[in-house]
Amino acid sequence: MRMHHTTGRALTALALAVSLAGCATGPINTEDSAISLGKNLVLQSVPLGGMAVQALVSAGDGEARGSYRSKSQLFCQTNAQALLNIRERFAALCRRKGATFDGQFCLSPPWSDNVLFSAKLEYRSLGCHMLHVSEAVTVGSPDYLKFLVNEAGYEKAQVRADKLAERLAATADAHANAQAEQQAIQAREMARLELELPQLRKRGARVCQMASSNLFMYRGYVEDFTDEKLKIAVAEAFVPNAPGMRPTGFQPHTLWDPPIRWRLC
Repeated sequence: MRMHHTTGRALTALALAVSLAGCATGPINTEDSAISLGKNLVLQSVPLGGMAVQALVSAGDGEARGSYRSKSQLFCQTNAQALLNIRERFAALCRRKGATFDGQFCLSPPWSDNVLFSAKLEYRSLGCHMLHVSEAVTVGSPDYLKFLVNEAGYEKAQVRADKLAERLAATADAHANAQAEQQAIQAREMARLELELPQLRKRGARVCQMASSNLFMYRGYVEDFTDEKLKIAVAEAFVPNAPGMRPTGFQPHTLWDPPIRWRLC
């Protein structure tokens, strides 16, 4: 019986150790360090003449804050290609870690608050930039998450989810409103047609139709009709509110068309 209890306690301790190990990254080697990558990229992004000063500025591994590290570097005389390279290299590092880079934060998985590192380029002045890099020593640390929210502009997963839900709801409302407006327009047109149809079915009735471009209007006369269509001699095209203006290329013609597309004028 004592052996059974001892074995149970050992298994519990082992499970706890495995669980804790899953929350920590352990020591960060230079190859996997976002801060080390940032230091190298800053050195590579400036002209050779500024390397000595830049090397001094880039010295050190940043500020250690227990569960995370951070480092900010000011560098000047760079170019657009070098800045693009910096972003691409951080994205590649994030992919190598099996995570997703959103342009600043490396997340694993992308819908969580497990931020592996943050890398942000900030323009200062006179062609200078500041590179802010931080990385987790312990992934999921509340201290690191607080730092990211307060200092790096990070939005927690719940905040992102709430904003996405709001955008989706707004899109759905806009779609519903547009659909309701279209239905109202159709209802008004059907009511108009019901009122005008007896007059539209009179030979010689003058009718008008706005062109699909909404730039000019057709005017013609009813020659004949059936239960479903009108035979219309389209005589002219003109610009509304400027009858003297005529679209080029128009030729009088005759067509059969549903009455809903025409109105009395």
